[in-house]
Amino acid sequence: MVVWSKVEVPHQVVVVWMCLLATAWMTDYILRSMEVEARRG
Repeated sequence: MVVWSKVEVPHQVVVVWMCLLATAWMTDYILRSMEVEARRG
């Protein structure tokens, strides 16, 4: 933890990671919703 605090992470990297995580979560959510709808149909 101490070593990590010394390393400065670029702000852009954090933003990109957040975008990737959000995109992955939304994709997973949409795929699950479509799968549920397909089962109902």
